[in-house]
Amino acid sequence: MLLKFVIFIISLQFYQLSAQEIIDSNQSINEVEAICIYDFMPPNNEYSCFLSWINVTSPNQILRIVGNHLPDRTDADVIAVYPGTHYRLDFFNGEVFQKFPNLQILRLGTLRGVAPNAFDLCFQLQDIQVSVILETLPNGIFKNCRNLRTFNIQGWQISSLPAELFGTIQSLESFTISRTDLMTLPSTIFQHSVNLNFISLSYNQFESLDSTLFSNLRNLVTIRLNFNRISHQNIVTNLLNGQRNLRNIELYNSGIPSIDFNFFSQFLMLDYLNVRTNQSLTNIAWNTLPESLRRLEISNIGESIPENAFQNLPHLTNLGLYGFGIGNFHQNTFRNLPNLRILNLIECGITELHPELFSSLTQLRHLGLSSNQIQELPAGVFANLTNLGDNNVNHLSLNNNLIRRLNRNAFGVHPNLHQISLDFNEIYEIERGIFSQSFPNLQTLFIARNKCVHDIITGNFDESPELEYCFANWAGETTSTTTTTTDGGNHLKIDLILLFILFVIVFIGNFK
Repeated sequence: MLLKFVIFIISLQFYQLSAQEIIDSNQSINEVEAICIYDFMPPNNEYSCFLSWINVTSPNQILRIVGNHLPDRTDADVIAVYPGTHYRLDFFNGEVFQKFPNLQILRLGTLRGVAPNAFDLCFQLQDIQVSVILETLPNGIFKNCRNLRTFNIQGWQISSLPAELFGTIQSLESFTISRTDLMTLPSTIFQHSVNLNFISLSYNQFESLDSTLFSNLRNLVTIRLNFNRISHQNIVTNLLNGQRNLRNIELYNSGIPSIDFNFFSQFLMLDYLNVRTNQSLTNIAWNTLPESLRRLEISNIGESIPENAFQNLPHLTNLGLYGFGIGNFHQNTFRNLPNLRILNLIECGITELHPELFSSLTQLRHLGLSSNQIQELPAGVFANLTNLGDNNVNHLSLNNNLIRRLNRNAFGVHPNLHQISLDFNEIYEIERGIFSQSFPNLQTLFIARNKCVHDIITGNFDESPELEYCFANWAGETTSTTTTTTDGGNHLKIDLILLFILFVIVFIGNFK
């Protein structure tokens, strides 16, 4: 009897162990089904899989992709994979490459883990865009992606990248990494990427970058270093020096305290330059900027703009100048810019506009004058800007100023203008008929937070009840008021002189 009991106990332990092994086995390999919804994705009409009804929260979960193909299509025809509905994929093990051997485009949501061999079969992959919550990525993880051209990753918490991230592949053309804790990059990360032409390192924590980082890149066209913590201008100048093919340089809030604008004269093909430094920019060498520039944005300017600042930049189409140290502009500042389409003079400390300031900008589509201290709109100041507008993006922006009145003779006729922004001014009076005569196709008038009106207006503006109080306050042209004031001042001077003469006569008479 005792022997049977011992055998029973041993058997029970055996079955318990076997059951635990089965449970452990199920935990280590847990197959999760995901449904592919197949469709054609514009604009290139790629045959695509939208991964749907997927919930992967553990690295031990393996995807089994199911779904019905469209007629005459197979797994080999799938070019792209995108997140679909009811999608959660925290861990990526590369199953899509096993399922779709010709996959070229991969979009993934936010990943919390990536298997070291997840991209071992990425032979045809050309374009990847993904977010990750990781401190780093496995070394050489993309080494087999020999056709990879576009790499775009948002790396929450990434603080370092391996030097051999891409192995020896040479196909890479575009590299974007953002939203990371990266303070630097390995100096050799791009050593084989000889075809790289676009690099965006914006929205990171970069403090320093090795001067040899781009030394093997001879086709670099665009560099973006916006919103970083770069500590000195030499880091930027040493990094970019000699990159003669550069056409776009973006250094907006890059962290550099200042920069010598003479540095940019070497880039004879430069099309776009955007600079904002931590310290106010002074002594800007305007005449050394490349003639090729078509788009120029400079912020935090701490000095006035010379009259001839743009005389060597006839190709400019977009110009943005920002900085309270600028003040008022000379009437001829924009005289030599016949191709200008967009002009933003925001937070410049402007108090007055010369009547001829914009007279030569007949091709201008958008004018931004927000956040200045403009009080009056002189007659004819906008009269020649007959092409303002043409869509709902381009418009006239005058919000956040000190404008008190809207006079018709300041504007002329603007048939293409659909929007005007006049919020946050001191507007108390508006000349009746100004909207029908000057802005016949106006759709929206942003004019809230003013003295006589507090709304956004649409519809028939000249008959708008919300504007009636403004119309009723109209006191006529300011020129007549100025003349009357001047005449009154003259009469006052004469009266004072006569009074003084009379006082002298009385004083002499009393003295005698």
